[in-house]
Amino acid sequence: MEGPVRYELSDLDRQAPDTIVKCFTFCKLQETLELDKLKEALQQGLDSAIEHLPFMAGNICVDQSGKPYIESVPGTRVELHVKHYTSKQHKSFTDLAQNCFHPDDLDLAMLLPELPVDHIPACGLQLNVIEGGLILASSAHHFAVDFTSMRIFLGAVYMGSKAYYYGYPLPNFAISLDRRPFNGQSVPESVSKQELLDLCPEYRVLDLKGTLNCRSNAVDLAEYQMKIYKISEEEIAELKEQCYLPEGVKYVTSFDCISAALWKSVTRARVSTTVEKLAYSSLVFTIDLRSRDPEHVTSTCYFGNAVALIQAGPLDAQSLLGGEGISIAASSIRQKINGVTISSIKDLTQLIRCLPPNEKLKYDAEFKDTDFLVNSWFSEKVEDFDFGAASPQRA
Repeated sequence: MEGPVRYELSDLDRQAPDTIVKCFTFCKLQETLELDKLKEALQQGLDSAIEHLPFMAGNICVDQSGKPYIESVPGTRVELHVKHYTSKQHKSFTDLAQNCFHPDDLDLAMLLPELPVDHIPACGLQLNVIEGGLILASSAHHFAVDFTSMRIFLGAVYMGSKAYYYGYPLPNFAISLDRRPFNGQSVPESVSKQELLDLCPEYRVLDLKGTLNCRSNAVDLAEYQMKIYKISEEEIAELKEQCYLPEGVKYVTSFDCISAALWKSVTRARVSTTVEKLAYSSLVFTIDLRSRDPEHVTSTCYFGNAVALIQAGPLDAQSLLGGEGISIAASSIRQKINGVTISSIKDLTQLIRCLPPNEKLKYDAEFKDTDFLVNSWFSEKVEDFDFGAASPQRA
């Protein structure tokens, strides 16, 4: 057997949180489904995806300098985990569907592959058979993927599984692994860390208290409130109609309008529950740099972390809550997005490169009291998540 292969991460990958990205696909159990055949097809789909992305079969490691990387032994197989749960062990598919598959109804520790105690796998996949349905739970370490990369990986698994299940030819898909656009340039000795920090005023340095600590899929939700909102195309159109004064921009998108509505809603709630007067509020959101690439230095199928944090505002809270609040907020969001390209992160990646192992960057915002974070935006057709068990109910 060949020895282990080291796969380097980009500087932007290193800035990713030490956490697990999770995705759940819910399917109603069909009478015609051949479960054993589906299990075999999913394993084949996973094997096919790993052939294209062999480092996803590896483990997240840290070298002596404190730099994270992925180490994989050629030929390593990621095994599909399969678990069966009765309605006493986990809520049935019908119960989950009645509550729109709310996160509070999911036991993540049961549904996701258990993390080993001695290493951190780059990814995992578990098929859960519950009463009346299936839950396919996938996980990947954030150092290896962002949400777009997770979608690329799952697309490879799902398309491969569906092809094997129905006897279709294996589909082809493109992947780019060129990490150069997401690496910082070497820092000259004449340039200090403080000078680089001055170029990235929205960040401050965080002193890490430990190394990798992603050891459990269990999540303490005591301090979180989870709600699911459904918005129709008609409601999105109504939001866009409220954006009739796009200041400094030629258009606003659905993302701009929905984020603006959330921003206004959260600000209104804070004003109504806070004793101290809220003067200003900012929105921090993620932007996929694959779509902000006028110089064509990367690809829409780049696999890795390609996301940057952007701040809109601060806006006057009373203006945000006024009749034109959504229009003002949406315009502010679009202005920020229009000003971003992949080249915008060159100062950030150079700063990341110069940090010692015990330091990481933290976005300097006050999410507890005044600011608001939209940390992901995921819009897909559920039929694209069909892995051979028919079109999913929810993903």
